[in-house]
Formats: sequence, C-alpha cells, structure tokens
Amino acid sequence: MSKNNRKQNNTNRENVLNELLNELDKENSLDISGLDADISRSGMENENISIQSQNAAEETDGNSAASLPKKKHRSYFVFAIFMIIMAVVGVVSVVLFAVGKISETINSNTLKDEYTRFLLPVVTNDTAPFENENELSNTAKINCSIWNILLNHDTSSYKLSETGEFLIPEYDVEYSCKEIFGTSSGIVHRTVGSQDMSFSYDSNNHVYSCIKDLRYLNYVPVITQMSKSGGIYTLTVDYYSPSGRFLSEHLGIEAEAEKTMKYIISRYDGKNTLVSVQFASDEVIG
Repeated sequence: MSKNNRKQNNTNRENVLNELLNELDKENSLDISGLDADISRSGMENENISIQSQNAAEETDGNSAASLPKKKHRSYFVFAIFMIIMAVVGVVSVVLFAVGKISETINSNTLKDEYTRFLLPVVTNDTAPFENENELSNTAKINCSIWNILLNHDTSSYKLSETGEFLIPEYDVEYSCKEIFGTSSGIVHRTVGSQDMSFSYDSNNHVYSCIKDLRYLNYVPVITQMSKSGGIYTLTVDYYSPSGRFLSEHLGIEAEAEKTMKYIISRYDGKNTLVSVQFASDEVIG
C-alpha cells in the first residue's frame, strides 16, 4: 500500500473518530443539561414544598395562637356569667330573708293583737286558773261570754230595754261561750255579776239584759311572750288596770303589771280555743 493511501486511511479514521467523539460530547451535553434542569426543577419544587410547609406551620401556629385567646375569653365569659348569677342569687336570698323577717314580725304582731282581743273578756273577769274547761265555773263562763259579745261583737242590732240596756239572746251567749272555750262547752243560763255590773237573765224571753260600760273592766292584757308547739300556743300575759295601761301608752308614765299569768291556746283552722289558765310560776303543761 502506498503512503498516500495509508495517509488517506488514517485521515478517514481520524475523521470518523472525531465525529464519534463529537456525537458523544453532544449527548453528554444534553444529558447534563437535562439533569441540571431536573435538579433545578427538583430544587424549586423542594423549595416550594419547604415554603408551603413553613407557611402551613406558621398558619397552624397562628391558628393555635388565635384559638388560645378565644378559649381564654370563653372561660372568662363563663366565669363572669357565673359570678353574675351568684350575685343575683345572693341579692334575692337577702331580699327574701328580709321579707321573711318582716313578714314574720308582722304576723307575730297581728297574732298578738288577735290574742289580746281574744283574751280580753277572760282577763277582765280575772278568771281563776283552770287546767281544762270542765274546771271552770258556770258563772265565769257566762261572764266571759257576755263580755266577749260586748267587747268583740257588733251590738248595734240588739234591741234595748226601756232602761236602755242591751237585750242579748241566750243563743248568742251560748255561741260566744263556744268561741272562747270550744265547741263542746256549754252553760246553764242564770243571772250573774255584782251589784255594780250584773247580767240579768230573763227566762221568759230567753235574753240577758246588760249595759256596755267599760268603766267596769278590771284588767287589760298585755302579751309579753308567745311560743308555739304544733297547734298549741303558750302566752305570758301581764295584767294591767285600764287606767295604768292608758297612762303608760299615752302619757309615758311607767306602770307595773299587777300580776302575770300563763295562757294555753289551741289553734286549728284559724280558730282559737282557750285550753287552760295557769299562774306564771307554775310549770306549763303543753
């Protein structure tokens, strides 16, 4: 083979080799370029994911931070409502307590007034002590019954005698007796009283004739103590002369009780029954 041919062949091989190398360089360049692009895209995606994660974390932290004050505010609100309710309950309790005390005082005073009028006919007659109604004399029961009519009943409907005395039917006296001493109590009608103040009984007309003269009141009652056990009331009653009580109430002149007695009263369905009268020093039998 000639030198020229050999040179030509060498030149051709070099050209082919160069072309192959150029092709390899292009392919490597494309691969590297694609890899760089992939790496770049991957980095951007990772960066986006990181940013999103950070934003999500910040948002979560923000929500947590926002939710904490809301919970605190809710707790404070509930506590405030509770305190307001307790304050209202306290005010209502105080008001109810005060009203109860006032009502209790009014009821006590009202009951004392009622019992003062109820006992006045018995006290003014200075009725002797007794343990039950059967021990009380017939005369005492008639006196108390008529005085109860004169002091606590309306007498305007009664007829008057020629001398101006009230003519009280005997059945009114019987009813008055039951008002004080109970429904089982009874009396035997007869003339009673003293020369100064008598209640004359007319058996033909079945009436008592009497005058309403308060000058003949012996005593007036003042209830100093009152206690209750079931339907039984125990009263401590001071006896005053009418003039002494008048001086004490209206002129401020101190008057002393002439004596003190214990009264036992049974109260049922708003009706009172005098059970017994005792000396204040005696032991009360309920």
